[in-house]
Amino acid sequence: MTDPWQRLGAALDAYAVVAPRDSRFRPAACGHCHTAEELAALAGPVESVPGRLLAAVAYRSPGHWSDPTALLRRLAPRLMRAVVAGGQGVGAGSLGTRFRQADWPRWPEPERVALLTLWRTWFDLTVRHDPAPVPVDEVLDLVATATGGLAPWLDRWPAAGHPVADRRLAELLDGWVVHDRADALRLGHGGEYLAGSELFTWLNGLDPARLTPDQRYALALLDADRP
Repeated sequence: MTDPWQRLGAALDAYAVVAPRDSRFRPAACGHCHTAEELAALAGPVESVPGRLLAAVAYRSPGHWSDPTALLRRLAPRLMRAVVAGGQGVGAGSLGTRFRQADWPRWPEPERVALLTLWRTWFDLTVRHDPAPVPVDEVLDLVATATGGLAPWLDRWPAAGHPVADRRLAELLDGWVVHDRADALRLGHGGEYLAGSELFTWLNGLDPARLTPDQRYALALLDADRP
């Protein structure tokens, strides 16, 4: 399968196949925030859950739900389809935080393998191909937060000379280095993942020729300001 969009679609489908679909699942939540009808919708067919309830699962803290991990595992395929398509009300960083809080590496092997494959496929497509429905910084917000590591994803970036990947890198670093402080980068729902030190180390190992003059200048200022 050579078409990147087909590969992404296949990865989404493969993840949906292995995700739990227990029809006996009955979620409970804060009665002030959700009606009995909404909880019944969350317990019903995954495909029929309204988009605003999907977004609530990504946005609300785990303490809001009686069994947040079971709820996330059940709805994660649809949540990933929503965020891959451009969000549809589902925040990438928020969803990354929920995956981390749900300790996805301890999920059954078929689920975690399919999920990691999906994340890798999505990231690689975003970096290498046009159009990209989701900006690469948002993709990284989800996958780096969920996996607890930014550098391994940045290391997947193609070598210099790939036109789309070079442009994506320039766009990413304009935001993270020129307009913000690279060493203060925070990812996740509440900025709980402190990724700045990791980013700064990665940047210092990057070929300076891959940086624009503005990026090199901003990084030099940052380097001089560090103890």
